[in-house]
Parts: sequence; structure tokens; C-alpha cells
Amino acid sequence: MKTWRVLEPALAGTGQRLRLNPDASRHLQVLRVRPGSGIRLFDGRGLECSATVCGVDRGTVEVEVTDVRPGCPESPLAIVLEQGIGKGERMDWS
Repeated sequence: MKTWRVLEPALAGTGQRLRLNPDASRHLQVLRVRPGSGIRLFDGRGLECSATVCGVDRGTVEVEVTDVRPGCPESPLAIVLEQGIGKGERMDWS
């Protein structure tokens, strides 16, 4: 079973029903979530919670928050970004 992470700036306490913002609702509808699906919500400020989808209606998704805990906003992975540069005329190709 997949678990999706969704940004929701207005997170609430455990056991509360929450109607997601229009962007998050649309995102989950495109992913075709159904009632009973588990999702993870985060607020971008370090709070993260588990939630269960209660209802999917036209334009809105309602969830019930089941668990609230401090999140880990920074990835523990070290990322190295490198750029390959072409030789000679290949550098000018677009």
C-alpha cells in the first residue's frame, strides 16, 4: 500500500477531521486516493502527521488525523551534483 506525502499548512491535533486545501485535494484526486487510504501530511515547518482519507468529493478531500509527531524537514542523504561538459563544438549544441 502506497503512502503519499502532502503539504498542508494548517495541521491540527490528533483525531480531528480536516478538509485539505484545494491544491492538496486536487493532487490526491489525480492520484486516485479512496476513502481508507493512508497519507502523510506535513506543514513545512517541522510538523508531520499520519492521516486516513475519510471522504473524496468533487474538489475536496477530507481526512482524519491519526498521529502527530515532529517531522524531519531535512533529508539525511548527502547529495552531490555534477555537470558534464561536452568537448569542442558539442558544448554549443542546445
